Amino acid sequence: MEHETSNLPPSPEPVTARSGPPRRLVVSTVIGLIMIGSCITGALIWLSTSSSEPARRSGQLTPGLQRAEKFLDDAQALANLSSSDPAGALSQARDLVKQASELSGAAAPGSIKETADRIIAELNAESLTLVEVRNTAMETLLAAGGLDASTLTTLRAIEYRKTLVDRFTAACRSRQRFLEGSVTEFETRLRRAGVAESGVSDWVQGYRTGLQPDRVVAMAKLNVESGELMNKVLGVLGSHLGNWSADDNGNVTVTGSDGDSATRTCRDALARIQDIDQELVKHQDKFFEEARRAIKGASPGQR
Repeated sequence: MEHETSNLPPSPEPVTARSGPPRRLVVSTVIGLIMIGSCITGALIWLSTSSSEPARRSGQLTPGLQRAEKFLDDAQALANLSSSDPAGALSQARDLVKQASELSGAAAPGSIKETADRIIAELNAESLTLVEVRNTAMETLLAAGGLDASTLTTLRAIEYRKTLVDRFTAACRSRQRFLEGSVTEFETRLRRAGVAESGVSDWVQGYRTGLQPDRVVAMAKLNVESGELMNKVLGVLGSHLGNWSADDNGNVTVTGSDGDSATRTCRDALARIQDIDQELVKHQDKFFEEARRAIKGASPGQR
């Protein structure tokens, strides 16, 4: 799986952070939530695929699954933090994801598990690279002011912000494509490594259970949509520069001949961003719920 990265352009002007509560235009909550589920995916895969730890026995989790459950607790707490402190959550997530490899446990040399673990580690490294590219784009966007109206008073600032949103959206699309093809890629690499067909089938099922591909792809698509909506708002603000205002809650009002239509476009886009926020929270909660089912040896429920 190949992906491209590119350097972000330099900021055209410094931005001074405003004091007081952020406006609804700030996108930290929308963007921050999805990152956690992406980062912990690798650990959850190992929960479901390790044949030495198949299920809960006599009401007692094995030591490996106890570590996995603790990891899951930490990740969920961090996911909740991401809505109120996205920068802090990002920093902690980078440390947390490094713990994922410890959950796999040792594998016998030459075993299928050793081969599968190696391939999973390769895919996780590629996935983490994409997550980091997206998070860098997010952090740069937030540092520039996000969609805070007080930082979007010049055409130069708006155009630069659109560039940052484009980079963020492109990174989200790359992540989406990776997730869409990850199960097939895992299966292909297992076969290429000479794993028997019966082993391929078992490990692919475990990988799918841990990854929850339908859910994480749906979350990735929502993140792409949020970027597209941000650009729609920026487009209206740029084309109506000098003819719009925003209150302390981030509600945009546009004046002029098409002011009503432009106002509706902005407000509908911002409302949809808020809806996406809530959808991501629901997906995130379900993601953790299914992960806990996997830890306890239960089959995932309907998604």
